[in-house]
Amino acid sequence: MMNLAEYRRSTTRLADFLPWASADRRYGRLMSSLDMALTAGLTTVVEPQNSLDDIPLFTRAQDEGRLKTRVVNVVDLMGLIRPRDHPHGMSDTLFRELFTDAVDVVFAFHGFPGAVHQLVHGRPDTDRFHVRGFIEQGTTTTPFDMTVKNQVSRYHLVMDALNNAGRTPPGTADLMAWCQSKLAEHRAYIIEHLEDMPEVKNWTLPSVPR
Repeated sequence: MMNLAEYRRSTTRLADFLPWASADRRYGRLMSSLDMALTAGLTTVVEPQNSLDDIPLFTRAQDEGRLKTRVVNVVDLMGLIRPRDHPHGMSDTLFRELFTDAVDVVFAFHGFPGAVHQLVHGRPDTDRFHVRGFIEQGTTTTPFDMTVKNQVSRYHLVMDALNNAGRTPPGTADLMAWCQSKLAEHRAYIIEHLEDMPEVKNWTLPSVPR
């Protein structure tokens, strides 16, 4: 978890690692199964009800080293653009340090997915960016159900991570089935109770060792 000084320093950058949220805190410049990118808007608005830390099987797969992830917080979306195309664009070196040249990226975005694809145009192997965002789905419903309808919920992100990992970790089939069952449970619950499940509604960020 970041303290106030670390948070302020992080928000002055175009994008930065979130080592406390990444499975391999020694990641540095090592290769990984995939990156999990979050925009600042999604992190502050949706992520409190959408944390991957609340997926026990996913967390266990990370802890046991079967799935390596790095979390990158994108503060300035214009930083994704090549520097020759926009003054805020991050250098090629920084882009590669954050996203590498070849690792797949699951990008959770609070806007239209196509916007991110346009921003990363010209970067290395942009087909590896799998963007989840607003796909114009939703009505009067619960907060978490809006993420479900737009396929950017915690369960969708986990399934994306598994589908796009460099290798398929043991237990993937069980975890995918569990995510699907939780989506079905969520749907049944909100129809009956007209609010999100307690495990979602009352979720709080767990303490993370520094």
